[in-house]
Amino acid sequence: MILNVTDYYECSRDAVGEEWSSMYIPGNTRTTEAGDNTLVKMTSFYDNVMGYSARMAELALIFNDV
Repeated sequence: MILNVTDYYECSRDAVGEEWSSMYIPGNTRTTEAGDNTLVKMTSFYDNVMGYSARMAELALIFNDV
C-alpha cells in the first residue's frame, strides 16, 4: 500500500515499521480563502525507511518479471 488514510495518529512512532509510503489524515486538512482562490493544506506523514524499502522490494519484483 502506498497511501494509508486514517483518522488515528498521535505521534511519529505510530508510523514506524509500516509498509505504506505515506499516511494522510483527513482531519488535518485546512482550507483558506485567498481572493478568488481556495488554498488547501494537506498533511502527510511517512516513515521513509520502511516505506522506501517496501517500494524497492516491489520494484525488484517488477524487474524480475521483465
